[in-house]
Amino acid sequence: MLYFPDEHKYAIYTPLFGPLALPLLMALLKELQAMFRGWKTRRFKTEVQESNTLVVKETKDRESKLIEESTELAATEGTVVESDG
Repeated sequence: MLYFPDEHKYAIYTPLFGPLALPLLMALLKELQAMFRGWKTRRFKTEVQESNTLVVKETKDRESKLIEESTELAATEGTVVESDG
């Protein structure tokens, strides 16, 4: 026999290269997922959230008195916040 049929080649090389291909394919899939996840986070900017802050002082009569009230814009990572003031 001068040549080997394809079935014999697959029978010999599959047990050799199959275990090597599985970790390589899984690593490739993991890298592709990370790439798409990073692309999505850069493409879709997260929304700006408002954060309300109240400063309250308790008087001697155990009554609460409002000292300061403020609203701040809390930006998440990757978001640019512009303020008018």
